[in-house]
Amino acid sequence: MKKSPNLPNWFKLESYYGMETLTPKEWLENLSERQFFLSSLEYSSSIDASFADKYFQGIITDPLRNKRYWAEGLQPSSAVSTLTNLGACTIAQTLKFTAPQSVLSIKDYKDLVRHSRRSLFDENTKEYLQSDFRDRTSHTRVTVNLYANDEQIIADFKKWLEKVRQDKNLVAPKKLFNEVDFKEWAEYMILPYLDLIIWSKYNEIKITQPVLGNVLFPDEIVDTTERIRRTIKPKAEWLMQESTINALALQLSSSV
Repeated sequence: MKKSPNLPNWFKLESYYGMETLTPKEWLENLSERQFFLSSLEYSSSIDASFADKYFQGIITDPLRNKRYWAEGLQPSSAVSTLTNLGACTIAQTLKFTAPQSVLSIKDYKDLVRHSRRSLFDENTKEYLQSDFRDRTSHTRVTVNLYANDEQIIADFKKWLEKVRQDKNLVAPKKLFNEVDFKEWAEYMILPYLDLIIWSKYNEIKITQPVLGNVLFPDEIVDTTERIRRTIKPKAEWLMQESTINALALQLSSSV
């Protein structure tokens, strides 16, 4: 990778002025589009030139995505929902492809329960039947005994949640996003930082941290290189995680 202090000729810091006025949905819009392109860079051996040109042209003409509002189409959603009959049917279809033949060969549910209670299955099948149902990466299913009091349900749910996230290696934000977060992202110059990083990765040109610090914070007296290394870079990388984007999208859709 070439090392160069040069920046893309289209980059103008003043084009990003106004980040502090972005709405939560506009932040989601901006972060999602950059995360999508960045993940394409990381997981694809090559990116179609026309796709990249269209992406960077969008950055040049509208870096704050003020004219694109796919996030306005968010559908009402919740982090907790009841399993519908449609969802149960979907699970049934999934099990047809994941369950061992020893289970699929039993047509009657009562026979399945009887075999399980009498330990008539082999060890692999027993392990399968006792394991958690594997749904999509960010979703799982849980049963709740509604006769239990709220305090016990909440306490048990917290224990269960911690264990499941550890097992699935999922990390979620610890709190809801708020105006303090959005203001911080603007002060940290997250969007111009991301655009320069994405451009450098695509063109295989390394932009050093001193250069990034000087161009993003030209009026700062403090050590901007350390600011990039210790603050801006970790925050930007966290914001580009799929789990962070999904958490923000879910929070916004729950308030629709």
